[in-house]
Amino acid sequence: MKFINYFKEFFYPSTRTYFYDKPVQLIDRKIHSILEESQYTPFWAINNDFKGSFEDAETFYIKTISRGYMRNQIQYSVKLIAKIAEVSKDKTSVETKAMTSIEYYFIFFPGIIIGTISCINFFRTGIKADLYWSIGIALGGIILSFCLSNPAKVSIYEIYEWHIDGNLTSV
Repeated sequence: MKFINYFKEFFYPSTRTYFYDKPVQLIDRKIHSILEESQYTPFWAINNDFKGSFEDAETFYIKTISRGYMRNQIQYSVKLIAKIAEVSKDKTSVETKAMTSIEYYFIFFPGIIIGTISCINFFRTGIKADLYWSIGIALGGIILSFCLSNPAKVSIYEIYEWHIDGNLTSV
């Protein structure tokens, strides 16, 4: 994958569309029951890896749960937003988009800012160490934010496919 594609996916995530040969009311009821079940699963249960709810009549979201973040102070989870739409009488589509968490942007932008400040310091003083630090910090912030957010996006799509898509195709 080209480096520019990582930028594109980081700032403008792609949309995945899932199609089901069932009426929209049936899909809507099934997703409601799956998301309600996820809200009341105890924290020690094995299948407790996501929480989700409806934002309006046709839009819902799911987020991953990490056992390491039980206090909910900082969550590095990606939010998957999905919209249910009726394609025809017996065909329904669900458009999904994994949105990058704000915490990954807090890694990305300070790396660039601190790297730029260090580069300016190199031009003022001529010390090569400042140049090396500026390159390292700027690239480190970018690469670290990409390396953390991309696996999180893959995992939220896997959770959707496992819990929701798997249940909808078996209905």
